Amino acid sequence: MWAFHPSDDPLVSVAWASAELVYVIDVLEIVPYFGAGADFAVAVRSGAKAEANAGVHPVIGFDYLVSRRLALGMQARPVFLLTALDTTPVYLQVGVTLSYLFDT
Repeated sequence: MWAFHPSDDPLVSVAWASAELVYVIDVLEIVPYFGAGADFAVAVRSGAKAEANAGVHPVIGFDYLVSRRLALGMQARPVFLLTALDTTPVYLQVGVTLSYLFDT
């Protein structure tokens, strides 16, 4: 994972926890989905104490079904930190996924 945080006071580390609900449109071998979630982040800046923030995010993405068991995907979610809108208004998370699908 790589992160970029433009600021005069750089971040040392961020711990992140998220939960989300998504709606999957499973029709063809390309499977789009969208949803929303809640976030909790603890950020540590150089020379400062840790700060905890709560946020919300929409998510949009798609999976390409390589086979019945394997999927490749991309997703994007802008995270709005509601408790830090004046200092850190939004994080943009973009990711690539590789999923192994279990048949139930």
